[in-house]
Amino acid sequence: KNKAVNLGVYGADLAYAATYDQKQDVKLYSKALKDLVDQLGINVDYSTMLSDEFKEKINNKDTLTKIITKTFYDTYAFLDKKSNPDLAIMMVTGMWVEAMYIATNISEDTYHYSGLVEIIAKQNDSYDKLMKLLSSRDTDKDIKELETKLNELKPAYDKVKSGLTQKDYMLILNTIKSVRNKIVS
Repeated sequence: KNKAVNLGVYGADLAYAATYDQKQDVKLYSKALKDLVDQLGINVDYSTMLSDEFKEKINNKDTLTKIITKTFYDTYAFLDKKSNPDLAIMMVTGMWVEAMYIATNISEDTYHYSGLVEIIAKQNDSYDKLMKLLSSRDTDKDIKELETKLNELKPAYDKVKSGLTQKDYMLILNTIKSVRNKIVS
């Protein structure tokens, strides 16, 4: 469970590092992801992300993003269809939590950046989809545990249509931080 969740977390971190041209972090996350994939027995080619050609493509964000996106889509498809659908859901959950964590922690004062608050609020749809995905497989105790942790966000996201107050936004920020601290190893 932890490896699958962290596969998603590191995937989000890799995407962030690639977006913000953090070349050393891209290399480190690529290596960590390859190690996790090997440990999970995922039959997806991550060697591309460690190749000299990939290192050259680090300078082209669009190409890098396409490679990362395709690799993670292939990883999800492999887990979902050929290995263990529960691990696929755990990976997606880790990726969503980490992406939200990054977005809510870009700045100490994020609530005053209305564009960012709007982006966080718009994640209500992806949150609902993630919760449905978790609910569909919650007979697994690890998935049920993730579902329970993420359910703490429901009160804040229920208020999104009427606009997030700073208190609601801080509930999302603090809950994401708490959930992330519980799932990242």
